[in-house]
Amino acid sequence: MAKKQIPLHVQQIKSNLKSIDGEAWHVDLGDKTLIVGPNGSHKSAIAQSLELAVSGAADDIVGRTAVKSGDTLLSTAHEDALWIQANLSNGEISSFKVQREDEKVKRPAHVSNSTAVLPLRDVKAALAGSTSTAMRAFFTWACADISEDAFIVESSPAVNITSSQDVQEALDAYEIYSRHRKDSPADRLLSLYQYTGEQVRSRSGKIKALEARTVVLQHTLFDSCPSDEDIDGAKQQLVRAASANSAPTQEIEAAEDAVRLWTERVRSLDASLVSDSMANCANSILTTATFEHLQSCPICASPVGLEHLRACQSHYSGQADAETEAISGDIETANENLVAWKTHLEKLRSQSAVDSSSVIRAANELTDMVANRKQWDEFSQCREDVNALEVEVDSFGRAKKGVEVIIKDVLAQHTMSFVESVNRFLPEGYVFDMTVHPKLSVGLVRNGALHTALSGAEWVTVTAAIAMVASSSMDAELRVIVLEDRALDPDTLRGLLKTFSAFNGQVVITSVTKPKGRPFKAWKVIDLYKAPLCDAPIISAAPEPDAAPEPEAEPEAELPPAPPTEPVVVKRRKRSAIKAPSSRKILKGLGYTDADLDVMTPDTAVSIIKEGLLAKDVDTHSDGTVTVILRPNVHQLPRLQ
Repeated sequence: MAKKQIPLHVQQIKSNLKSIDGEAWHVDLGDKTLIVGPNGSHKSAIAQSLELAVSGAADDIVGRTAVKSGDTLLSTAHEDALWIQANLSNGEISSFKVQREDEKVKRPAHVSNSTAVLPLRDVKAALAGSTSTAMRAFFTWACADISEDAFIVESSPAVNITSSQDVQEALDAYEIYSRHRKDSPADRLLSLYQYTGEQVRSRSGKIKALEARTVVLQHTLFDSCPSDEDIDGAKQQLVRAASANSAPTQEIEAAEDAVRLWTERVRSLDASLVSDSMANCANSILTTATFEHLQSCPICASPVGLEHLRACQSHYSGQADAETEAISGDIETANENLVAWKTHLEKLRSQSAVDSSSVIRAANELTDMVANRKQWDEFSQCREDVNALEVEVDSFGRAKKGVEVIIKDVLAQHTMSFVESVNRFLPEGYVFDMTVHPKLSVGLVRNGALHTALSGAEWVTVTAAIAMVASSSMDAELRVIVLEDRALDPDTLRGLLKTFSAFNGQVVITSVTKPKGRPFKAWKVIDLYKAPLCDAPIISAAPEPDAAPEPEAEPEAELPPAPPTEPVVVKRRKRSAIKAPSSRKILKGLGYTDADLDVMTPDTAVSIIKEGLLAKDVDTHSDGTVTVILRPNVHQLPRLQ
């Protein structure tokens, strides 16, 4: 008989998750492990540490699944660091770490060289999602090996398909989509479903944006779109206005030239009026000579006498006056002409301003008309684009619906084999079944009918069995199923141990109940009733590869003995009060006040937290002595969850 090959699994977990004092704990696991213990015995700490080491996320943290938030995960650690190490059966190590530095939580670090999956997490997520999500998930698990020809034939419109147009649209899209793909037909079909959905969402978003743009354009558009003839007419009007304004423009230019010339003439005459002409110079010299009563000519020094000089001065004075009178007349005439031309120029400019306004008005009308034509063109283009996108949305939408029909039809053809595989992992008395039409439903068969409203224990059992079958379609080296505590009864738990032994992967079950009879040799059992987490005994030896289950039933394991009735006294030592924020927070949650914590030693706090003792079950005396009151009729004191 060939030996059974033990699957890859986590052999040991080291962690400080939920550690009371922050110290690390460790536990050895087998490929099949049962952890039994009371509430608060840290069964979930083992399960969550395993999940974090394998996947970098933990379930059942503050009621959530697949928690990756470093800040949330740090709430399960004693101080500012959470770390986990998993030793695998192949010698590899997977680890997880998150810590807080300078009041800032660093990004969690998950390191693993082996590909791993938690199939039960995927099953729960699929069943918690929409009907379409669950349908596609079960298609992946039940139809992973289907051939392309098979599903095209099975999904042809002639075979129990009502939406033949949608199916044909999907098949046409599949043919185009699959031309250059090398993955399996099932993966192509699922990928096509995702692709068509993305196209519908993308185009729907574009339609929404275009419709919003059309609303904005409608507020600025003319009542009607300007035609080409309207724009040509506006252009001709602008040309006519510009032509009518060209004649005044030429007259203005001529008047400006005349004003410029007459201005220069006046300036020239003014300059000649004050310039030193010969008559003015002679008159000035002779006037000075006669005033000084000179007898000789000041120019040639001839002794002409004073009378002669006075006669010359009178002559040149008259000549200078005549020249000045002549220039003044020219200046007056030039100024008159300059004023006349300036007046004419102002008149022309005033007329031109009236004429140019018509040009500006015509130009503005043409500009507005061209701009509105562009807006009308944009508005029309938006409407055309919306219509085209709506056609594409309809096409992709029908293809998506067709893919859904194909998936449902193919899944219906393979339901029976999937159901049989799931039932092989269920204990005696459980009969699993599922229906695809009209919608996907899974549950247990009772009295010939499918019941989907299951108890917590039934639901966790069924989902675990589905996960074991689904894991065969998942590409991973390490497959781990963690079954949380759901108050399984001893008979059901024993049945699970028997059927789950056949799973080719690692299984960890946590329970407050011990299985009925002797444990199977294939399972390693960690009894937290008998020892704390770090020193838990192993009820059975590590599984032998060829070990067969032992079905012999024995009396149900007894409950742990009741606690003693005598008061347990924890004496206070002279040490500092509780200062760790996490410890104070836990103790306050148990009902202790700040006054209690101020007289409580760290050792006493650790004992109280470890036992999960409520403040109402403890007497704190004034001398610092803490007495735990244990009542004989209480089998188990309250503990931390």
